[in-house]
Amino acid sequence: NRISFGIQSLNDDELKDLGRLHDNKTAVVAINNAKRAGFNNLSADLMLGISRQTEESLCSSISAFSQLDIQHVSAYILSIEERTPYSKMRNALLLPDEEKTADLYLLACNELERCGFEQYEISNFAKSQQTRRSFLLRLLFCNLLNISSVSSISAFASDSNMYLVKSLLPSLGIKFSFPSENVPAPP
Repeated sequence: NRISFGIQSLNDDELKDLGRLHDNKTAVVAINNAKRAGFNNLSADLMLGISRQTEESLCSSISAFSQLDIQHVSAYILSIEERTPYSKMRNALLLPDEEKTADLYLLACNELERCGFEQYEISNFAKSQQTRRSFLLRLLFCNLLNISSVSSISAFASDSNMYLVKSLLPSLGIKFSFPSENVPAPP
């Protein structure tokens, strides 16, 4: 129920270096058209550590995402794969080093939070209500399928997390009964 836009940035120079066909204006028009068409759950991709990206341009993109009423942001660090057209351009790009990229990631986390996005996975951020609902539903689904190889699912099985999920489900409008009603209170 979500439309995702592969925007990557709202800075035209950064988009040009990425080889994107869209510019800032085209991306904004596409998002606004989706809103006008009745879509309310919009997501945008944001790339970090890209050519010419500065703290200011990153904060500007995040601020614009917030003003566009986007509910979800996936913020990914650029990974250049060998033998791709982009890898052949690597030496001509003005890419930040690893330390600067890490700083940009931390800045993005802080700025997204300041704009009302909660981080729920390493690269995913969403507005508060959607974050809780999406994350809890995914955990419940995985738990019901007994997928225990994911570390977050293992943590889910603890008594305090079961209590937390049980107490939040009604506020999210979800009806669910646990196999055992003897879910202890958190320690």
